Amino acid sequence: MAKSSRTTVRSGRSGGRSATGPPRRTAAQRRGAWGEDAAAAHVRARGATVLERNARSPWGEVDLVVLDRGVVAMCEVKARRASPFVSGRDAVGPRKRERLARTALHLLALRGVDLGRVPCRFDVLEVYPGPSGAEVTWLKDAFQVDLQ
Repeated sequence: MAKSSRTTVRSGRSGGRSATGPPRRTAAQRRGAWGEDAAAAHVRARGATVLERNARSPWGEVDLVVLDRGVVAMCEVKARRASPFVSGRDAVGPRKRERLARTALHLLALRGVDLGRVPCRFDVLEVYPGPSGAEVTWLKDAFQVDLQ
């Protein structure tokens, strides 16, 4: 009887990939997915519609694209292990804001959204583990970016 063995091959940032299974996720990737799930549930519970998750462009990714009372919100989710010294809003620096703006323009153009008729804003959702599950703070219009 032949002995079975599994091998693991490391491949860049995506983590290890087993020979028979899906790619392994790092703790940070698992925390990010947990935060995005909690953030999506939070905005839905407040009457908003999640249009897209992890929307990608050549410039980056928007974690959540949300329709909130007629406004398209491009949302960055910041999931933390514990309450940080830096807020989620402050954790989105100038370079990240620029990439989010370029990504937003690309996504909106692909979908034929007229920025003159449909307002757009940038939100940050902070997610922390709480005693009874995720605690989410939704910072609407967290920062300004010129989309023209």
